[in-house]
Amino acid sequence: MIVSYIQPNSDEAILNSFADYILKNLKGVSNIQITNHKNFVVINGKTNSKEVINLVELKNKFFEEKYSESYLKNKFNIIDIISYNVSVFDPRVYHFTYYNSKRPIYHPEIIEFIETPSSILGYSAKLSYNQRLIFEMGSEDALRGDYYNYSNYLSSTSTFPHGISSTHRTAFYYGEYICNHLFGYLNVDEIHIKINLNKNSEEDDYDIKLFCDSVYDEEKIQSLVLDVFDFNLDKFESEYLKGYDYDLDTTDPFGKKPWLVKDKIKDILIF
Repeated sequence: MIVSYIQPNSDEAILNSFADYILKNLKGVSNIQITNHKNFVVINGKTNSKEVINLVELKNKFFEEKYSESYLKNKFNIIDIISYNVSVFDPRVYHFTYYNSKRPIYHPEIIEFIETPSSILGYSAKLSYNQRLIFEMGSEDALRGDYYNYSNYLSSTSTFPHGISSTHRTAFYYGEYICNHLFGYLNVDEIHIKINLNKNSEEDDYDIKLFCDSVYDEEKIQSLVLDVFDFNLDKFESEYLKGYDYDLDTTDPFGKKPWLVKDKIKDILIF
């Protein structure tokens, strides 16, 4: 899975922020997705919580606290189709891509572009990387860039990992935590990782795969990762994510993240 950079004050960023805001007010495990159809906003999702929340009241509080100047607050007519007291599907196998940058979920060219003062990224644009920078924007936006896709923006939707409180999101950050340790040691620009939380019955270990251009053998790298990292996501969440405001991934994506530390670097050694 590749993550796009979203302008912090764009419509899509507000949807991401509200999705995470809803999570704060739901007890239990939940997956929430919000789609803005311009005239109405559909809030879909599943939660194992039995307690139904009033989304209209929550929306009013959200805009008062965070986006009081946004034009969207008067256009946010909610259609609530959240299912309560149901099991929430959470896949046990995850595929993520990380880059050798200060925020590994983003390609360094994305960060360089965003942090260049002369760069202009349209208000409603988002930025991704696929062998080159790709800009997606509404036709009314002004943009200086070589590669871009126009979108008619008839609707916009919250994006992963926002609105996700299941293991999927924790695994996403855990993969970033692992790769943040590995980049300097392996001397690579990009790592693709597959995390399978279903243990291999024969070896009683997790089945993970790492793909990169390192001079080291992939099997040795995978063995190293399993030796150093225990894949105890509950423990990781308790030690690194507890107290972290997920909304900061919208408002301050390049700010300090408690899991972007290299506290196991002394244990990393390949023979």
